[in-house]
Amino acid sequence: MAVISAAERTRRIGPPRRGLVVAGILAVWVLLWTLLRGRDTLSLATSDLTPVHERLDDLRDWVDANRASSPFFTGFVDVIRAGIDAFTIFIQSLISQPSFDRPVPLIGWLGVVALATFGA
Repeated sequence: MAVISAAERTRRIGPPRRGLVVAGILAVWVLLWTLLRGRDTLSLATSDLTPVHERLDDLRDWVDANRASSPFFTGFVDVIRAGIDAFTIFIQSLISQPSFDRPVPLIGWLGVVALATFGA
């Protein structure tokens, strides 16, 4: 008679490896592409609109009509837009404008690559 300890009986199943997850996603994608190829993928002429296009056009028209008068846009969206504009101008000044009588920008493109690499 063999005795199995509790440690041998319970195996630890760790998280799936990243490669297996990527391979599984790729396999499902290829399978779905094979099964659904040619379904509902007919090209539309430039002037044809689907119901989704029409709803998005109506939403854009409503936003254009209410942008200046709606408190949502003037008090919320415009504040976010102004903040993003200020941040963009700051980043552009770091990247492309020389400063302190120097012929090169403050951080330059090498700095941009370094920041993008750090951010990634």
